[in-house]
Amino acid sequence: MDKQNQHTAFPIEVFPLPIQEYIIKANQTLNHPVDYLASSILFAAAMGIGNSVRLRVKNGWNEVAILYIAIVGKPGINKTHSLDFGIRPLFRKERQYLKQYKQELAAYVELDEKERLQTPEPILQQLLITDITPETISQLHENNLRGIGYYRDELIAWLNDFNRYHKGSDEQFWLSAFSNKSIRVNRANKKTIMIESPFIPVIGSIQPTVLPELFGDKRTNNGFTDRILFVFPDQVEKPHWKEDEMPQDLIEEYENIIHRLFEIELRLDEYQHIQPYEVGFSPEAKACFVEWYNQNTNEYNDPATPVHMAGSIAKSDVICCRLMLILQTLQDAAVMQRVQQIETETVIKAIRLTEYFKGQAKKVKQYIEENKLRSSNEERWHYFHNLPQEFNWKIACETAHAINLNVKTAEKYMKYLVQRGFLFKPGHNQYRKHKP
Repeated sequence: MDKQNQHTAFPIEVFPLPIQEYIIKANQTLNHPVDYLASSILFAAAMGIGNSVRLRVKNGWNEVAILYIAIVGKPGINKTHSLDFGIRPLFRKERQYLKQYKQELAAYVELDEKERLQTPEPILQQLLITDITPETISQLHENNLRGIGYYRDELIAWLNDFNRYHKGSDEQFWLSAFSNKSIRVNRANKKTIMIESPFIPVIGSIQPTVLPELFGDKRTNNGFTDRILFVFPDQVEKPHWKEDEMPQDLIEEYENIIHRLFEIELRLDEYQHIQPYEVGFSPEAKACFVEWYNQNTNEYNDPATPVHMAGSIAKSDVICCRLMLILQTLQDAAVMQRVQQIETETVIKAIRLTEYFKGQAKKVKQYIEENKLRSSNEERWHYFHNLPQEFNWKIACETAHAINLNVKTAEKYMKYLVQRGFLFKPGHNQYRKHKP
């Protein structure tokens, strides 16, 4: 197996077989890291589904396919190319929108003055955007009720522009948009824009070194960071040249599957309100989900769970439901069927994928927490770094002595490390580090 594949944790078996083959071949021929490409495929599938279908979890709890994805990695390891290769069906769809607009515009121009007054002027639909101001997004979304996607090569631009024009409002906009809650944008001297069901998935890349700055305490405290699915694989390196070519038939089959998602009708009532198709669970699938849901809740309530992971675990049930919807709709599109209900096999796959993303969140948050620990007190960080994975108080004292640290200071550092979740106590006089 390729070294790149040895280190990937993304469970590509959750996808239909043609998409699995697409990912594997793209890795083998074009050096696209598996985790990055697979995550961008989730984004493409979410965009294809849009507001057309939603999952009824139970009465009063519905979920749509909105995901916020941040691909983490150093420069030069094919992040951007992998993203583009995963969302290439969306570029093709945008070209179709442009072609349709030009045809409609040409016909509109040919109308006489009286006919033009009675005919709405054609509007170009957009699928992908890079401008993040709520006003611009709302205007474009009004023209494409199915949904629009925010795609940016470097997500640092997305995060740094928060509150650039209206202090405090932009981040709240994205918190609401994640939940598919209605958004109202008031504009000076212009009509108010109301998006009843905003569908705005997000994807982009980010470098590890800026994680502590961009996802610090403020965004952790308001739950924003917990809504993001991080993709931070181990040991992704710049690979050598590969002579093999990517099979064109795999590219076409993948694109066709994504385009079948766009063929699901976006239903509107007489008032132009979105009426999505609603799917539920098979009885066995629901039982499987409920069992995991309760296990996830136990993990959240476990005193040994790191404090900084609580938000991600709490949001995992929502993420799992959204992944179920995406995976089931993809599976049915692969066999040219329209999604009817969530099956047990799909729940199992979504759980596996949710656990992968929980692991990625743990890695990112541990990276951020360790950075804070290192920058706030170099001596404390050095002590923590020298402690073994599991130890007792005697070993803690011996470790302190080895680095010329007095016991009183070591005791103070130990209390801090337990309080901040770097260490937990599985039993009396027992300590264990939380693994990233």
